[in-house]
Amino acid sequence: MWQRKRHRGIGRSLCFSVCLLLWFMEVKLCLGSDKLSKGDSLSGSDTIISEDGTFEMGFFSKTVGSDHNLYLGIWYKNFAEKTIVWIANRGKPLPNTPRSRLEISGDVDGNLVLFDESDIVWSTNMSSTFPASVEAVLLDVGNLIVRDVSKPSVVFWQSFDHPTDTWLPEAKLGFHKYNGNMQRLTSWKNADDPSTGMFSVGISPR
Repeated sequence: MWQRKRHRGIGRSLCFSVCLLLWFMEVKLCLGSDKLSKGDSLSGSDTIISEDGTFEMGFFSKTVGSDHNLYLGIWYKNFAEKTIVWIANRGKPLPNTPRSRLEISGDVDGNLVLFDESDIVWSTNMSSTFPASVEAVLLDVGNLIVRDVSKPSVVFWQSFDHPTDTWLPEAKLGFHKYNGNMQRLTSWKNADDPSTGMFSVGISPR
């Protein structure tokens, strides 16, 4: 009898320890889940979520004709129907395979780079030299930024400067301050194909 009670006690203690460990793991996963740091990689069903839980970024697939394409995008997290607000590689879809990944370049430029195995499909394409301590963060407004870890107010790149078809609150339309290019919204080709469509809107210099 004593041995049976002792075994039950050990079983309950083990169960409690496992639950506690899982809880700590969950807390750890929630902390910093809005960031992608150097050495991290986003692939498969991995996502990062804005701090307030409004927006989520990861991979989504679309079937275009006979092709099953994969895209890196941002969408509203809690909408019943996935509503995409930004796409990194809308003109260069990935094959729908587990080889695709997003990571911060190990080079001095600190670019966000989207790979299909070893081939670069998309990049933030920053040409200047930046500090080694950079991170990508998905903000509560749906803006993906690359910033200095030691000085978070210093932003090197942001998705708001490269809109696709959706204009979010706090985003602006105008001219890129570095290259003079017009920022514009461009429709999807159709409901299943997020490549650039026939219609766009922007601010004309005339």
